[in-house]
Amino acid sequence: MRIASLVLMGVVGLMGIASAGEVEVKGVHVCCGACVKGVESALKDVEGVSGVNCDRAAKTVVFEADDADAAAAGIEALAKGGFHGTAAHEGEAIEFPDSGAKEDAKANEITLTNVHLCCAACVKAVDAAVKDIEGVSEAVCDRDESTVKVSGENVSVEAVVKALNDSGFHATVAD
Repeated sequence: MRIASLVLMGVVGLMGIASAGEVEVKGVHVCCGACVKGVESALKDVEGVSGVNCDRAAKTVVFEADDADAAAAGIEALAKGGFHGTAAHEGEAIEFPDSGAKEDAKANEITLTNVHLCCAACVKAVDAAVKDIEGVSEAVCDRDESTVKVSGENVSVEAVVKALNDSGFHATVAD
């Protein structure tokens, strides 16, 4: 009986270890030291997250998560900080929070919030991401408010969000 208890305790312990591990987020817009500090700031108080590392050249963010809940909380924190990418925890995909874009929605003006815009290079990347979307005539970034206002005629909200996400920016559609 004692041996069976020790084996069971060992298996339970290994299960806990197996859920801990590395989270890698690829395709994140981290163009400068301020972006790196933004990522570090977003993740610094997330319980169970440690060892944050940004690689600007590879456009990746890597961190250690104690478990799947900590990994998900880290992704949520990155999204709130305005960062986006393709995330995986120990090989399993982790989805970023929904942007709030309604399917097939079109608008003449779209306001997006919580976009990481620390420098002129971030603003330039946002402009480049949305400029070729059908109907877009202008994108105005407000770095102080972390907002992007896209205007034009009959612009697909989903297309704008996708373009920003694909460029490494998370955005939430304002109500």
